[in-house]
Amino acid sequence: MPDSTRQTTTLNRRWLVKMYVFLTALVVIGAWGALDAFVVYPKRGLEFAEFMLKDYLDAARSHHGVLTAINASVEDPAADMRELSEGLGPQNTKDRAKLAWLTALSRVYSLDALTRQNRAELQRRNQAGYAPQDTVTLFEDPQGLLDRLGTALKTRQRPKPLSALDIPSQYIIMACGLAGALWMVVFLVRCAARKFHFQPDTCALTLPDGTVITPDLITDIDKRKWDKFFVTLTLKDGRHVKLDLLRYSPLEEWFLEMEKRSPCYQPPEKQELDKKDEGAETSPPSDTPAGSETPPAAKD
Repeated sequence: MPDSTRQTTTLNRRWLVKMYVFLTALVVIGAWGALDAFVVYPKRGLEFAEFMLKDYLDAARSHHGVLTAINASVEDPAADMRELSEGLGPQNTKDRAKLAWLTALSRVYSLDALTRQNRAELQRRNQAGYAPQDTVTLFEDPQGLLDRLGTALKTRQRPKPLSALDIPSQYIIMACGLAGALWMVVFLVRCAARKFHFQPDTCALTLPDGTVITPDLITDIDKRKWDKFFVTLTLKDGRHVKLDLLRYSPLEEWFLEMEKRSPCYQPPEKQELDKKDEGAETSPPSDTPAGSETPPAAKD
């Protein structure tokens, strides 16, 4: 039959609210990073790439005189960007505009993936009855695309370009926030699973590992971290048990009751007297006897 007088700890509500605030902050940071990484920054990068594409098509038309699918499309954007970046280009306005456009695309796309997509599209075009489809860098009607971009971008403001670290840094923020939130959840679950039990009549405290501590087993109490709600008990067998009085409730009340019944307990009055005695022992002796008066200074 279970003992009805046995008491069990619960998580302290004040501490739990504080942990929930930290958990909420970590979730918000992670969600904010995810929003920026998957929505806000890619959208801004694509909008900027549209302006760069218009500049490139304008430069290509000026360079060739007329835009065609051959002179405007970029079949291998990854190789073209490497070539232009390594100093083999840019040689002219078209190449400079092309490099700027491909650089903008590389902030939101994998250029190697775009190259593979283009090759797959070109293979499908060899099939009978297949209608060619545009990709990000293959254009069937580049002049029509330039006209549409000119109309669409006329009333839009050019956004700030992305740097190479903008989106990766948001991935890091997202990972740190969500990983921290997951760690907090696991930590709270583990804390909730730890239970202290107390038997009021015998003043016996049962630790989560099953160890039972009674007041007569306590030989010393270290309260140097009392301001942080930590105390350390030294037991007869030499073990040290650290108690977190803030995290678990009502562990503090149980500890105070055990302290009163322990052999090392000192009433508050005795503690004050001991402090006064220690102060008296450490104060320097006076050369003037008690009750004597300092003689007045001699007159000339």
